[in-house]
Parts: sequence; C-alpha cells; structure tokens
Amino acid sequence: MELPSMTKENCIELRQIADGDTKHLHALQALRRPTAHWDDLLVHILSAKIDSLSLREWQSSFTGTEVPSLKQFFDFITHRCQMLEATNKSNAANSKATDAQSSSKRQSSHVSTVKTKCIYCQGEHSIYYCKDFLALSIPRRISEVRSRHICFNCLRTTTHNASNCTSGCCKVCRAKHNTLLHAPSKSTELADGAKSGDESKSNSAPAVLVTHASRPIDGSHIILSTAVV
Repeated sequence: MELPSMTKENCIELRQIADGDTKHLHALQALRRPTAHWDDLLVHILSAKIDSLSLREWQSSFTGTEVPSLKQFFDFITHRCQMLEATNKSNAANSKATDAQSSSKRQSSHVSTVKTKCIYCQGEHSIYYCKDFLALSIPRRISEVRSRHICFNCLRTTTHNASNCTSGCCKVCRAKHNTLLHAPSKSTELADGAKSGDESKSNSAPAVLVTHASRPIDGSHIILSTAVV
C-alpha cells in the first residue's frame, strides 16, 4: 500500500494512516471487491506502518489466540490518537504553567479529550462507518452533504470546500469528491449511442447512381443518361 510508515509517535500521522486505509477500502468496495474477508491481511499491513511504541501498545491490547479484526484496529487507532492529543495538550499546558510560575504567575489548564464525531449523525464514529449515511443512495448522500455544507472530498468538515481540500480524491474516477459519493456516469454511453445513430443514418442514405446507355439511330449513336436518387 502507498501509505507511508511512521518513525515516531505522532497523532496526525497515525490518523492519516487510518483515514488513508479507509478511503482505499471504500474504493475497493465501490469496485465490488470482496473486502469483507481481508481483515487479516489489512491488519498485518497497517500494523507494520505504525510507530514502534504504538505497535507495542496494539500488540498488548488483545489477548488470546483470536485474530483481531480491522474494526478493532481502527478503534485502537482512534483511542491512541485521542490519548496522544490529550498528552500533547497536557505537555503544552504544563510548559505554560512552568513559565507562569517562574514569573510569579500561576495558571491552570484543563485538557479536554477530543473524540471523533460523525459529522452526519453526531455519533461517536467517523462518517465512513456511519450506518445511517451508508444506507443512503448515492444521490441522497450527495444531497445530504450539500445541504449540510460538508466538504465533498474529505466528508470531515464544513470549514473548507472540495477545491481547497488537501485530502486524496475519488479512488474510482480520480475526480475531486469522496469515493462514497461516486456515481457511475452514463455520459459516455449516451455519446457512443449518438455517434452510432449518426453513422447508421449516414449508411442508410440513398446513393446517387448515374448510368449511361447508347443505342444506334440511323447509323449514328445517341448517348442517354439516367440518374437514380
């Protein structure tokens, strides 16, 4: 897979791996590939992409001989990102408190845990896993995204539009929209049908046939011409 490997703990890179794999997975599902049975392979590939500390936490998070599912891996990534974000905020808060203390000013800081929220139903999951959203038809999904002013490309925010989005494009047609909003176009079929109709009309047009005949009259010949339209 084209996703980059991590070299150190970083919640942004960790989330990019999860988001990138989700987009690839939905692209394969749009192509009707049997992804339901690929958990073992995908978990193996993705776990090799994360940093060593996160990998150690992942390996110690499950017990027994049962192979973890892809959903379990994504849940782990989500919780891991939340923990790293909270830790980063806590460290920043502690640094500010130390600076304030050295100047005889005390400050308190509160760290709030950032949770992943579905921008469609407000549930505690990504829109990519929202059963309500995935149950909609493609035209209905497009209508819902447009009415809520959600970015057509990443489906994660209302603060920018698709033209300004830095996330990857549709994995099926490479256009600037999310794979979940991809609908096969019939414009090519219509164009081919119109072209075929023009050719058949041209082939069925009558041809102009010109014939010449001659017959003797009083020892001389007269040439007669006949045109058939």
